[in-house]
Amino acid sequence: MKRYVVMLAVLPLLMVALAVPAYAQASISLGGDAVIIRSKVLSVPITASCDPVGQETTFILVTVTQPRSGGAFVEGEGSVEPVICDSTPHTYNVTVPRTGPDGGAWLPGAASLSAIISYCATENGSFNCTTQAFIPQTTITLVRR
Repeated sequence: MKRYVVMLAVLPLLMVALAVPAYAQASISLGGDAVIIRSKVLSVPITASCDPVGQETTFILVTVTQPRSGGAFVEGEGSVEPVICDSTPHTYNVTVPRTGPDGGAWLPGAASLSAIISYCATENGSFNCTTQAFIPQTTITLVRR
């Protein structure tokens, strides 16, 4: 009888423990210099790692903004998909073309970068993406090679 009572007491705890979803680990960082490869295109190395947790796809999104005089700016955005999620770091060269409203080319010098890594999966019939890690707006230097 005592064993039966202990099993009844432990069973709800076990059910709760099994019902808790797996929490994935992800990280993202700048993997080197942002390089001007053409006047209106950058190559930005991003190092990322993520755990495989059943996501359908994982992507990295990078945004770069470079100020100009008079309040103008050059802006660009690029992405990489799919990202390998095997719990080890991988470096991706993200192509960032100029996409902003102001004309002009990328110039060597200071710029601002932000980036995210997101998991996407279908849940309850709806396809959703969730940011897992990010690089907050950070000052970088654009270089020519």
